[in-house]
Amino acid sequence: MKYVWSHRVQDHFITIDDVEGVEIDVRFTKDHSPVLIHDPLYNEKPISEYMTSEIIGKLLLLDDFLTATQPYIINIMIEVKASSLIDLDSLYKCIVRHHDRSIVIASFDEHCLQYFSQYSYPLMYLTCNRWIQIPLLIRNKIRYIGLSVDVLTIEYIMWLRNELVHTEIFLFTLNDEKVWKWIVDSFPHLMIDGIITDRPSECKHFFSLCTRDEK
Repeated sequence: MKYVWSHRVQDHFITIDDVEGVEIDVRFTKDHSPVLIHDPLYNEKPISEYMTSEIIGKLLLLDDFLTATQPYIINIMIEVKASSLIDLDSLYKCIVRHHDRSIVIASFDEHCLQYFSQYSYPLMYLTCNRWIQIPLLIRNKIRYIGLSVDVLTIEYIMWLRNELVHTEIFLFTLNDEKVWKWIVDSFPHLMIDGIITDRPSECKHFFSLCTRDEK
């Protein structure tokens, strides 16, 4: 396994160790600040109804995360969550201030990926569907594709490899050792490039042992 990225690190990013990348979820406040939160609600109220001043000290702003995250983390994958309020201009202005960080823009939202295709950031197309049709406007800009393990078959992976020759394939979110073993047993070496998991250290150790056994 080439990459193991840590899933949803907004609550524990200070203690992250030995990972090639991290995934964070971003939504927007009422005044358009990107903030790290997975769910659309905070204290039973949409995050889009909060002013930034109301959540300071309670939720982490993206700008603060990018400032504080350790420099040894190679890739920071920002998943832009689908929402009624998405301000891509504000997001771009935030991340461009951190030009020294390696940022990947990820989303299920094709409009978001199309917007960022005009810049140099690597893109990850997220999907829970099989036999996807990526729009031509962003097709050549996609560096990674993130798949739910639920749609995984050898036939599908081979089809993706033929359709998107230079795209690397990630699976999300894999936390069970039984699933890790199934990946090793079911798929030839390097058909899958990366895994996103809540257990990055254990996952990386597991696949390193598998690689050693192959040798």
